Amino acid sequence: MSSVNMLALVEACMCTNVRKLSRIITRLYDKYLKPSGININQLGILLTVQGLQDSLGNSPTVSEVADRMVMESSTLSRAIAVLMQNELVELEENELNRTQKHVITTELGKKKILEAYSYWNEIQEQIRDDLGKEKFDNMIFLLTQLEDLIRTKKYDENLTS
Repeated sequence: MSSVNMLALVEACMCTNVRKLSRIITRLYDKYLKPSGININQLGILLTVQGLQDSLGNSPTVSEVADRMVMESSTLSRAIAVLMQNELVELEENELNRTQKHVITTELGKKKILEAYSYWNEIQEQIRDDLGKEKFDNMIFLLTQLEDLIRTKKYDENLTS
């Protein structure tokens, strides 16, 4: 193994590169979102909850939000607790199944989405301009395609369930 260039392996590893980029881009979006009082993870949750609510016609369950965001339910529950403390979301029990909780964006949460949008859009547009629209759109397409591939190929049944 001593003849293998370890740094070259790291530099060629898709997982390592995606994780590194994820940390960098998260810091960047959080910096831009700071004046809104929420971070990119919180905005992502709010947008997902509201988007699912709009498309489903009713408020999504915690499990539906976790599935859509590819998050562990326990991790999402901790994030939702913070959003609840800030009165941005509420949880409501499912009358037919008491173990299920529905997530509802509050009026304050909807206002927070609108407030954060301008900051999010600023960095989103800046990255798109710097990278170029075609490369930016292609990057989003490739990331989505890779997610779909991993989900449908089922490299490991436990990863996508």
